[in-house]
Amino acid sequence: MTETVDTALPNEEEVRNALKSVYDPEIGISIIDLGLVYGVQVDDDSKNVLIDMTLTTPACPLGPGHQSGLDAPLGPAHHGF
Repeated sequence: MTETVDTALPNEEEVRNALKSVYDPEIGISIIDLGLVYGVQVDDDSKNVLIDMTLTTPACPLGPGHQSGLDAPLGPAHHGF
């Protein structure tokens, strides 16, 4: 027998709560508290969570670190940029 696992996507509030654990490494404050996250969209059709955010500065060398930092609280299958 094959079991089908339905992985429910988090809602917007759950995503924002999870993102509170992602800290700017230079400042030590969460990206939510810094106001770097402008919007969160949960797309059930594509099974993605889309996060509209910015970096602390346009040339922030730690930008890729923020993206990989989102994998821990959300999982790589649940976000898109």
